[in-house]
Amino acid sequence: MTKALYIDIAEKLSEAIYSGKYPVGSSLPTEMELCAHFSVSRHTVRAALRELLELGLVSRNKKAGTRVENSQAPSQYSYSLTSLEKLTDFGSTYKREVQSIEKITVDIKLSRLLKCQPGLTMMKISSIRIKDRTQSPVGWTDVYFSDAYSEIADTIRKNPDTLISSLIEKKFGRKISTIQQDITAVIIPQELVQILQAVPDSPALKIIRSYRDHRGETIVHSVSIHPSEKFVFSTRLSRT
Repeated sequence: MTKALYIDIAEKLSEAIYSGKYPVGSSLPTEMELCAHFSVSRHTVRAALRELLELGLVSRNKKAGTRVENSQAPSQYSYSLTSLEKLTDFGSTYKREVQSIEKITVDIKLSRLLKCQPGLTMMKISSIRIKDRTQSPVGWTDVYFSDAYSEIADTIRKNPDTLISSLIEKKFGRKISTIQQDITAVIIPQELVQILQAVPDSPALKIIRSYRDHRGETIVHSVSIHPSEKFVFSTRLSRT
């Protein structure tokens, strides 16, 4: 799946800040200058600058413009979900590193977690999410889907920047219409402390997502664990 244009521009500007081209205290080019440089609309530039703002790299002021505040993004992961497309942007920013792929039989405990029937045969993909090798993982995710889609396993390894649900959509013609998302506070599982470089017995967030088609059938389940010090979940509410 093609990366959103504003995400690509945000990454290029971030790299320029990291490299020292735009040091802390300096100003980025104006919106119009960025539009001309990247040959994009002002709307796209503003979306890219919002990404830098969310990363804590810059501040914005109508009179002063866009000022560089940090030379490195904080290790905390700030996650704003307002649409299915925004979740896809997350997939392109935080790469998946597959740790294991296996075929499992759903037991009673897992069936309660995923709200499905026990005894089903499913594929389980376990992976970590990272932005780059210089930073610790932002989370661990177990993804479950029908073994009828097992042939996609190799494709998943070869496309670390694409959501598994998107790969299934493309390969098998299934269309995700809605995502049910439940977030709970938990203690970081002991087996993930070292992998996620987390503090033992520290708080974490568990996010369970069900990706459903227009008939309400769940195509993909995912269960993610994010250490609290690396995760911020934000939503934007608008008056209608």
